[in-house]
Amino acid sequence: MTKLDFLYGLRDALRALPREDIERYVEYYSEMIDDRVEDGMTESDAISELGSIEEIAARILGDTAPQPSAREVKEPKKEPKEEKRLTSAGTVLLIVLGFPLWFPLLVAAFSVLISLVAVLFSLVITLWAVEVSLWGCAIGGLVSGAVAFVIPNISAGLMLVGIALFCTGLSVFGFYGCKAATKGAAWLVAKAALAIKSIFVHREVA
Repeated sequence: MTKLDFLYGLRDALRALPREDIERYVEYYSEMIDDRVEDGMTESDAISELGSIEEIAARILGDTAPQPSAREVKEPKKEPKEEKRLTSAGTVLLIVLGFPLWFPLLVAAFSVLISLVAVLFSLVITLWAVEVSLWGCAIGGLVSGAVAFVIPNISAGLMLVGIALFCTGLSVFGFYGCKAATKGAAWLVAKAALAIKSIFVHREVA
């Protein structure tokens, strides 16, 4: 279970509480997970150490869970409504005025990311092309060698069969290398996508 899944599940399990209490507990357990991860634990181990969502929700709803202290949970600063409206308007204005600056940078970053993915998978495709070529050489060598034995041309046949066997050996090793390269490329792309997604989703949950 990921941190996001845990926090969403906890939020749903505490839906009977007032919204302020739910947000306080969600932030409290989010910080507890982050502290354990910073200490060297994996995210899944940190969540497992906290216990199941049902147990935590039962303790909270039964008033037996430890209340987050003022030091651990900082109360959000309440702003006047007018100040909030001004802040929102200022943010929108900055986004609009900064469009000529941030939009080209965003496009450039996206282009670089797409280029890196394209180069990565181009290398993988090239490896598979070499693998197919080796198998083609192996099959062609065996066929040509058989023809050379029939003609007969023993020396040429032996040479062609030897080349075919050599290509067969290389293709066997190459197959496992291509398979590992394909898995590695897919893993890197998936990790990058999850990292980009977590930047926005984490902010929304927090």
